Amino acid sequence: MTRTASKPAASEAVTPDEAARFSEQLARLWPEGGRLGLAVSGGPDSLALLLLAHAAIPGKFSVAAVDFGIKPEAAVE
Repeated sequence: MTRTASKPAASEAVTPDEAARFSEQLARLWPEGGRLGLAVSGGPDSLALLLLAHAAIPGKFSVAAVDFGIKPEAAVE
């Protein structure tokens, strides 16, 4: 898939300020740090979480795709 002018690359989707805010808030919730496990469904909120994690704590998280059984189209996403 090629990028269009209206869609930023993943690396451009999160500003440095947003990444810093996410990192600061995460440190408050989880001061001991280490690797973070993320459970995502593939929807837009999960994509946002992945983009924030990638920008704020690159290489310090693992991801599991989970079908939470909330919506029928989850298997396609």
